[in-house]
Amino acid sequence: MKAPFFYGSYDLVLDTKKRMNVPAEVRRCIESEIHGNGLFVIVGHNKRPWLYPELYYKEIATQTPPGMMPDDNLLKYAHLKFSRAERVEWDPQGRTVMPEKILTRTETNGPVTLIGAGDHLELWPRQLWMDYEKSLEDQSDEIEANAKIARNNQGIQL
Repeated sequence: MKAPFFYGSYDLVLDTKKRMNVPAEVRRCIESEIHGNGLFVIVGHNKRPWLYPELYYKEIATQTPPGMMPDDNLLKYAHLKFSRAERVEWDPQGRTVMPEKILTRTETNGPVTLIGAGDHLELWPRQLWMDYEKSLEDQSDEIEANAKIARNNQGIQL
């Protein structure tokens, strides 16, 4: 399945009911016939909430199934990722209720920034994102050089 392509950043607010408005531009990237009607929310590697289109997440999550007798590392990974994943949908106004457990684990509340990260979205506390974005800008030359090396090592043409 081809993943949608998410890009850009959107300053949003989580209201008292933990709802956020999923921007129309983001919703248009998700085709319900291909990607499903919901999103899976997980805690990503960077300890931020990551949002994946429902059917795309199911596909990538099952690419390396643990099988009948998974080794301990695969079993721990499955426990870590799948037991804490939550599915959400948006209402007709484009709002979705973010899972309280995930928001608490990631210390995400109030003013937030939703960023596109290729095949997924990430939700950041706004000030934390602004600080991180500044550090990315400060390190941009090094980041570009390292990405070029990593892509070359994987055989990806620039």
